[in-house]
Amino acid sequence: PLRSVHQDLRAHSQCQDLWLTPLTEAAVAECLLARWPRLAGAGTLARLLQERSDGNPPFLVNTVDYLAAAGAITAVDGEWQLEGDPEALAAAVPPRLHELINAHLEGLDDVERTALEAASLVGRRFSAALIAAALDVEVVAIEERLARLAHNGLMVSADGASEWPDGTVAGTYRFNHFQYQRVLRDRVPPARQRQLHQRFA
Repeated sequence: PLRSVHQDLRAHSQCQDLWLTPLTEAAVAECLLARWPRLAGAGTLARLLQERSDGNPPFLVNTVDYLAAAGAITAVDGEWQLEGDPEALAAAVPPRLHELINAHLEGLDDVERTALEAASLVGRRFSAALIAAALDVEVVAIEERLARLAHNGLMVSADGASEWPDGTVAGTYRFNHFQYQRVLRDRVPPARQRQLHQRFA
């Protein structure tokens, strides 16, 4: 509903778009130190959080709140310290964010969900041709679905094109956020993961 309202307002020159730039690594570090002064390892955690959230403030805030609630940052002798591996802490998907992403996924049809789940096993960036080959469907059919998702700003963005040695040309896409890829990957059962990895190979 918001998209159609936005388009209507833009068509009548009744709104102005303000595009917010992602938070930088330095800004993320500043955010962490404002909450936990003199936090040991703040620089490392800030870098990892910025990479995982792409500087998206809502994703970042959800993750930081989750770390606080989980006791991942504690006071030791008057100093704030990380409890655990920074890499693992930054990779965690907070439950609220997990639920939100799953709710978005339930709004997709089976073909779109299956394509995104397969793509999540490839990596952050993937070719429509590779996904089509793994799922044994027409490249054009998968590419159309992914292009529609990208156009609507749902989970993926178009990221150029790729060409295979046999001449196959297809669109390349990228997950908008690490968390989307992580939640989708976790939805794929182990046996299915193994099967898809074999087909990718």
